[in-house]
Amino acid sequence: MAAIVAALLTMAEVASKFGICIRTLRAAARAGRLRAEKVDHIWLVSADAVRAWIATRHRPRGRPPKPIEDYQTRYCPCGEPIPKI
Repeated sequence: MAAIVAALLTMAEVASKFGICIRTLRAAARAGRLRAEKVDHIWLVSADAVRAWIATRHRPRGRPPKPIEDYQTRYCPCGEPIPKI
């Protein structure tokens, strides 16, 4: 039992170790997006659960931006446009 508790981190420890706001961590735990257990008034979470949550957390939304070559004509030093390949 002591080994299991030693493998768990408090939200404050996770916030300082991973550089994430403690409010963000608590909100994710309350919403069920971050696997954590609340013992009395303390949230406990494993480092593996935090890494898994971080991996799924920052997904780009919307349409990906166009590459610069699609909307900008490139020119050579002599002033002529460079054909697209």
